Amino acid sequence: AMRADPAEVLTLLEKLQKTLDVMAANTGAKGQDTFVTADMEFHEAICAATENPILEKSVSKVFDETRKNHSQLRSLFGHRDGIYYHTLILSAIRAGDADSARDLMFEHLQNAIDKMNARTENDSGKE
Repeated sequence: AMRADPAEVLTLLEKLQKTLDVMAANTGAKGQDTFVTADMEFHEAICAATENPILEKSVSKVFDETRKNHSQLRSLFGHRDGIYYHTLILSAIRAGDADSARDLMFEHLQNAIDKMNARTENDSGKE
């Protein structure tokens, strides 16, 4: 949001909007795989834009593992949070507000972690 040249930002914004549009068009059960792929592509595009190879490699490894369980992830997270946060993050990047984009990404990821932890606690309590 702060350092990219205008052409790179425009390309990133187009990619992010495209993935967001694909997510919004695939919220039903039939579009589950397409939704999850677009969700991951949103994050991967932002990582690529950072030009931070460590971050890109880390996210790639996480997504390689979670792609195997995409149906479970989709059922756990649903579609609403992804579309909500991605819309806000895209708006912040579009406005050049790096601090807001970072804070929103943190909140988005923390929300996902909290949901996974709650799910794990609920599953543990059933035994």
